[in-house]
Amino acid sequence: MVMKKECTLLELVQSVSEFALSDEEVVATVSYLINSGRVRLCGNFAGAKIALRPSLATCSHWVRTSQSTLAM
Repeated sequence: MVMKKECTLLELVQSVSEFALSDEEVVATVSYLINSGRVRLCGNFAGAKIALRPSLATCSHWVRTSQSTLAM
């Protein structure tokens, strides 16, 4: 039996933060739960989806790689 529960975005983030190892993990987990429909938000964010952008670590790696290629 699947239990249905509505929660606010803040409640979801706080719950996930208790178990996550990093902020990136919190964002990824919360985004997945909301976008997959496993969690339904109420309040201001009811029905919202979360669009993810590449992380800064990915961007900084791309910039370093591009700069080293250009320097050759």
